[in-house]
Amino acid sequence: MVTACYSPNEPLVVEPGGDESSTSEQSTDQSPETGAMTPETGSMDGTVPTTGPADSSSTDATDDTGEPAQCGDGRVEGTEVCDDTVNDGSYGGCLPDCSGLGPRCGDGVLQDPEVCDDENATNGDGCNNDCIASATPLWTVVFDGAVHGPDSTLGIAVGADGDVVAVGLEALDDAAIESQAWIHRYDPAGNLLWDETYAGPTDDRGSAAGVDVDQDGRAHVAGHYRAASSFNVWARGYDADAQVGYTHVFGEGATNEERGRAIGVGLDGRAAVAGYEVRNDLGEEGNIWLRRLDTDGTEMWTRTHHGGADDRAYGVSVGEDQAIVVVGYSEDASTRNIWVRRYDANGAEEWTQTFDSGASDIANGVAVDSEGRAFVTGTSDGDIWVRAYDIDGAELWTDVFDSGNVSKFYSDAGNAVAVDGSDTVVVAGTALDGDGFSTKPWLRKYTPDGDWLWTWQEYPLPSVDGAVVRCQGLAVSMAGDGTVVVGGQNVDGSQSDAWLMALTP
Repeated sequence: MVTACYSPNEPLVVEPGGDESSTSEQSTDQSPETGAMTPETGSMDGTVPTTGPADSSSTDATDDTGEPAQCGDGRVEGTEVCDDTVNDGSYGGCLPDCSGLGPRCGDGVLQDPEVCDDENATNGDGCNNDCIASATPLWTVVFDGAVHGPDSTLGIAVGADGDVVAVGLEALDDAAIESQAWIHRYDPAGNLLWDETYAGPTDDRGSAAGVDVDQDGRAHVAGHYRAASSFNVWARGYDADAQVGYTHVFGEGATNEERGRAIGVGLDGRAAVAGYEVRNDLGEEGNIWLRRLDTDGTEMWTRTHHGGADDRAYGVSVGEDQAIVVVGYSEDASTRNIWVRRYDANGAEEWTQTFDSGASDIANGVAVDSEGRAFVTGTSDGDIWVRAYDIDGAELWTDVFDSGNVSKFYSDAGNAVAVDGSDTVVVAGTALDGDGFSTKPWLRKYTPDGDWLWTWQEYPLPSVDGAVVRCQGLAVSMAGDGTVVVGGQNVDGSQSDAWLMALTP
C-alpha cells in the first residue's frame, strides 16, 4: 500500500481573494524515455510568500469580534497566512508566527515523506498531487489456475464505479475441455467480488479475449470456443452481480473457423464484437469480422473484410457517436500491414487506413476518445508502434519504441490501449530485455497530442527460482481517477500465471 503525503495540522489558510483554503501547485521535469522525475528545487525554501510577517502580539489587527488577532487561536485574521493552533512549522503545518505554510507537498522541495514534488497540482504527469510518483504499484493480483498451466489475462475494463473486470484463459487438465475462459470482478482496492468460468456451449477449449463495461456496470465479454473440429465466437453480458444477461454465439459450420478477439460497448449499451473468420468453404484464408449486438445480445448487423489473403482483427472500440473503429492486419503478397477502419453506427465504412513499413506490421489494440480520435497500437518491424488518427482518419502523431534488444523468438509489441475521461492515453505492451529471451511489461502514458507523461518498464512479480522470466503486458484500462490497471501473463521457469496490477495515475 502506498503512503501519500499528508497535512497533520490541517491549517486554515487565507488566499489573496480572502477565502480560507489550502493549495498545492506542482510542475513536471522528467526524462521522457524513462519517466523518471527530476524535482525542481530552484531557490525555493518551502514557504509561501506573504505580504509581511504576522505579529502575534500586535493589537492593530483584530478579529471579527474586535478582539486582537492571536496566532494560535485557530482563526486566520489580520496579516496571518495560516493558523492550525499548533503552528510548529512541521510538514503540512503552519509556521510558528502564522506568516506562512511549513514544508508540504507542492512546494517544489523534495522532503520526507515525499517521493517526488514537481510544484503543480496535476495528476498523472509523472508526479501526482500527493507527491507520489506516477506508475507506483497500488495492488497486485496473481491468478494461477488449478493445474498450474498457461494462464493469462487478456482483457481488462474499469467501470464507472471503479470496479475492475478482468478476463482471460485458464488451462485445464481435462483432455475433453483443455481450457476455459475466466471472468473476475474486483473492487477498486483489488478485492475479488466474484469469479466465473465459461468454456462455451460445448464445454470445449473456451477462452475470453476481450471485455468492456457499459454505463450500467454490465460487463460484456467476448471470446471463442471449440465446436467439433472448428472454433466459434461467443459473447456474453454479465451484470454487476455476475448474472448472465445474454449469450450470443456465431459459427459458419464445421469446416470453418471463427475467433472472437475483442469487444467494445457504446454509451447505448450495445456491444461490437471483432475478430476473424477462416472460410475454408470459400477458399478464404482469413477475413476481418465485425458484428454489432443489441442490448439483449441479438445481431444488429455484421461486416466482413476480405483483402485477398489473410486478414484479421484484434481490437475494437466504440466512440461516443456510436461509430466503431476496428484494427488488425491485412496481408498482401509479401507482408502483413496494419489495417484500421472506421464504421458509422449503421455499419457503413467511413474510412480505412493502412501502414506498411516493408516488414511485418500488426495492430493489436485501439481506443476512441471523446473527440472521435482513434489511438492505435501494435508492432511494426519488431518495435512498439503507436499512432493517433483524427475523426476523419488523418494521422495526428506517431510514436515508436525500440528497446534496442534483439531476439529470434520475440519482439517489442504494443498490445492494448485505453483512454480516460480527460482523453489521456495509456498504451500497454511487451519489451525485450537484454538477454534476448526475457521480456517485461511496458507502459507509456500520453497527452492526446502525443506528448509523453511517463514510461514504466518493470517486472511486476519477483522471480521465483531465478529462471528466465517472460512477462507480457497484454491488457490495460483506466479508472475515473486516472488509476491504471494493467495485466498479462508471467512465465517464470515452468510456472505460467495471469497477473493484474493497479498503478497510480
